[in-house]
Amino acid sequence: MNEITTQSDRAVVFWSCKDSDEYLHHTTKEEAIEDCLDGIDVLDGTVTVYGYARMIVSKPGISDADDLLDEFLCGNWEEYISEDGPDITDRMQDAALTFLAVVHEEFIPWSCEVVTTEEVDVAAWITDHRPDWIKNMEDGK
Repeated sequence: MNEITTQSDRAVVFWSCKDSDEYLHHTTKEEAIEDCLDGIDVLDGTVTVYGYARMIVSKPGISDADDLLDEFLCGNWEEYISEDGPDITDRMQDAALTFLAVVHEEFIPWSCEVVTTEEVDVAAWITDHRPDWIKNMEDGK
């Protein structure tokens, strides 16, 4: 019997049999399990498969807008700024907030985190998905 633990309702975009996989590339649970079990000699036990969802990026705020403006003004127009730093106007801050809101809305994070786990019975999975492996084991291949 497979046991499933879910920590979030976010969509799973990658699967792996490792809980801290740096190189996520399996887009289906079956691909991840097959990769994990490929070449095994034993049909008993279980394997844990982890579902990864994209991390949630926090919404930018006023301090982020100020940091963006400060970085831009000091980095690009340093010779025109007073010694006390740039004077950030309300209009500049509103524009920066609008810009950051669009970036936040359009940005797709690459970083992922585990949001669901499932214990999969090895023998049952192989029987259902790769019965040819059983025949190959029996034939000694």
